[in-house]
Amino acid sequence: MLKIGFTNKYYTIWNVDNENVYAQDYSGKAYLSHIKTNYTYYQNLSFDKDNALEKAKSMGCVNLEVDTELRGQTQSFHKITQRFEAPKMPDYLFQFGKYEGKDIRNSQDVDYLKWYEGQNENESSKYAAKRVCELDNSYTLHKEFGLVSKEELKIYKIQNDILKGKKEVIAISNFSNVEYGHCEIKILVVESTEEDAIFNLNYEYGYRLQLRQELGFELQEKSYNGYTYWTPKGMRSFKNTKFRIKKNQLLIINQ
Repeated sequence: MLKIGFTNKYYTIWNVDNENVYAQDYSGKAYLSHIKTNYTYYQNLSFDKDNALEKAKSMGCVNLEVDTELRGQTQSFHKITQRFEAPKMPDYLFQFGKYEGKDIRNSQDVDYLKWYEGQNENESSKYAAKRVCELDNSYTLHKEFGLVSKEELKIYKIQNDILKGKKEVIAISNFSNVEYGHCEIKILVVESTEEDAIFNLNYEYGYRLQLRQELGFELQEKSYNGYTYWTPKGMRSFKNTKFRIKKNQLLIINQ
C-alpha cells in the first residue's frame, strides 16, 4: 500500500506492507510470533504539497493523508507492530533440562525426576513428584512437606511435634548464637517410640533448635575456655535439662 511521507522539506512516497513472522514452539511447530510492518522508501515527490499529492495520486496512492509514521523519515525501515505469545508448554512436559519437552508421565529416570521436582514449585513439579511416587514406593506426597521419603517424613513429623510441644526433649548443649532476638540450642528427643530413636540417630550430635528469645526466662551470658554460651539466669548449665516447647516458651521439666 502506498503512503505519503514528509521530511523537513519535501514530500515522499513509500510502500507500506505487513509481514507475518513465524517461529517454532516447544514441539517444533510453527506459530505466528509477530507482525512486522515494512516501510520501503520509493522516491521524493515535491516540495509543494498540491503537486506532491497529485503525483502520488497518479502513482496509485489512494490515501492522500501524510502518514505520521513517515514524518522525518528518509530511508527504508521496519518495526514490530504486534506480538503474540508462544503456545504454552503443557505442565506434564519437562519445562527445561536434558528432557525438555518430553512427557514427565512416561519418564523412568527417577533420580532426575527428584532433582527436577526440587527446582521449582509449579504445576510441572507436581507431575514430577507424582511420577517419583509411582516409580519409588519409598517416597510419598505430603500436603505440608511435599515430596519426601517415608523416612524423611518421620523426621519432619517429629520436628513438627517438637515445635508444637508434643515431644519431650533434652538439651545436649547450652544456648548459643544469641543475637537479633533469636537463639539456638542442640537437643535430642526423649525416646518413647522407634521413630524417636531414628530421629536421635539421624541427629547424633543434636538437632539444632532455633527459637526466638522470648523463652519465658532471661538468658545470661557465660564464658569457659574462650567459648561463649548462655544459660537461663541462675542456672550453671542447661545441659541435660528436659523441656517442652509451648508457644516458643520452654517449659522445663527437670533441673
